[in-house]
Amino acid sequence: MIGFLSEHTAEFVLVPRLRSILTAQFGIVIPVYFWKTREGNSLSNLIHKSEFVRVLALFPRRPKLTSPTEETIWGKINQELLEYARASSSAGIPAIAGLPLAHSLPELWENREPIWISLAYDSHEDVVFEVEAISRKVVSVRPEGQKLDIMEEKNIPFFVKENASTMAWPKAIDAINILRKKYSRFFFFGGYKPVYFFVFNCL
Repeated sequence: MIGFLSEHTAEFVLVPRLRSILTAQFGIVIPVYFWKTREGNSLSNLIHKSEFVRVLALFPRRPKLTSPTEETIWGKINQELLEYARASSSAGIPAIAGLPLAHSLPELWENREPIWISLAYDSHEDVVFEVEAISRKVVSVRPEGQKLDIMEEKNIPFFVKENASTMAWPKAIDAINILRKKYSRFFFFGGYKPVYFFVFNCL
């Protein structure tokens, strides 16, 4: 299996769509590519310290193919993402993955519904799965017997309500900084830095 686009390219497709889904339910939703010295600095704290937020972490995944003519698309959930998701969920920040269902760059323009996967499950191995692009049906998963928690788009806001804690801004930033420090090897060497969706006006 080989990918033909990067996670950042997938991100450009997934982020606007997910923001639209969440905005329809919550109102003000801001995607954040978090930097401790920017969104996490003292000025940002002064500006936002009275805000209460929920936070969702998104890990874009890139579609992979075994051949240019293959009808199905492959995706991979690295065990490092699952490890991070377990820790972030415990901190009140649930994590999901998104996979665009495209065989080429022009197909991204078709705006097909991606595959959205909750990362709130227990596995200590990489999970590889195969999806039919049109039907969105998962036709195989490795390791054998592993289940994927596929979410319909309409259910993502409910997932956030059920799993994301309402936090004062300083607490949310502290939680992200703790996760960032603990899993810095993923962010700086693995290329697994998530996009955080800050949901405002949560009180």
